[in-house]
Amino acid sequence: MKAILLMADGFSNNRDNTISVLRSGVNVVNFESGKPLVYSGWLIVYVRADPGESGEQMFTLKVVKQSGESFGAPDMSGSLIVPSSDGIAQVGIQFGLQFPEVGQYKFIFEIPGKCHDAWAVLLKVEPPTARG
Repeated sequence: MKAILLMADGFSNNRDNTISVLRSGVNVVNFESGKPLVYSGWLIVYVRADPGESGEQMFTLKVVKQSGESFGAPDMSGSLIVPSSDGIAQVGIQFGLQFPEVGQYKFIFEIPGKCHDAWAVLLKVEPPTARG
């Protein structure tokens, strides 16, 4: 079993088992100086399973500083269904977080004992722009 992550601003499931994604590949988020570091988005998870690994799979999602240190964001957990027909599951996990400071953070997805992947995002503050 293998998991691949992608961060995006928007996500929806389609009736034909495909997904629609808005502004995907987010790896840098810029904030206005003096504003709270709040970001809401989607972590898209693509899971490809081997024959015999279909069915419900429990997962966890952690968000940590680049160092691996927790900053108080709650761990998330849930389940996804891997169909036996093609062994592919695509899910979106919506989140909204307030980060304590700028810097690099990691979103770590894991189906315990089976697969994991991580997505890194850099939070920056843009310098104020001159108004003319």
